[in-house]
Amino acid sequence: MSSTRHIRLLVAYRMDRLNDTRFRTVGDELRERMRMLQMTSPIPYRKQNDGEYQIPTMELKPGLETPGAVRFALYAAEPKLR
Repeated sequence: MSSTRHIRLLVAYRMDRLNDTRFRTVGDELRERMRMLQMTSPIPYRKQNDGEYQIPTMELKPGLETPGAVRFALYAAEPKLR
């Protein structure tokens, strides 16, 4: 078993509008994310020039999306069986 782990993506929008409590919470989450970075598996994004995107629009080719995937998950590659 690998010692790496997946961690949720941390995206914080409109930080300038957060109240003090929420700002501290987001800061704590970011610090934890940075502490765990070396033990976190990289996101397995699809390769740009591997035939999965239409050129020149760089849109994902139809039929390659994982059922139910939305937003960032559309661009994560499926693990390949060996």
